Amino acid sequence: AIACAEQRVALMDADIYGPNIPRMMGADRKPAVRGGKMEPLESHGVKLMSLGFIVERDAPAIWRGPIIMKVIQQFLRDVDWGELDYFLVDLPPGTGDAQLSLVQSIHLRGAIIVTTPQEMAVGDSLRGAKMFERVGVPVL
Repeated sequence: AIACAEQRVALMDADIYGPNIPRMMGADRKPAVRGGKMEPLESHGVKLMSLGFIVERDAPAIWRGPIIMKVIQQFLRDVDWGELDYFLVDLPPGTGDAQLSLVQSIHLRGAIIVTTPQEMAVGDSLRGAKMFERVGVPVL
């Protein structure tokens, strides 16, 4: 919807253990590399980057926190995002390494918490919201 309003939008999939953005957005190529930077794919007017573009579709990501942090930092540093009006990041549920890596790497203007109505999912979302508030990121 934001891209339809003629805004420059990017979506980074930081859900390392479940990178579903490629399927959700209908994009499935490997990103090109130009000048040492990965080129984000584009779908529906949104620039995209996901581990799902790089690893085999059903390959498990058996990685610890430091590797997750490096992947997120590499996506932030080594992707040619260009000029953007909105930079969205899809995170896994909860308060894990991906969330902490992100808040330590860039300044976030806000967090949008998305959940399903199941009690466990709502609990994860509430913990995530509290984590963002504790580190000074407003929940929108």
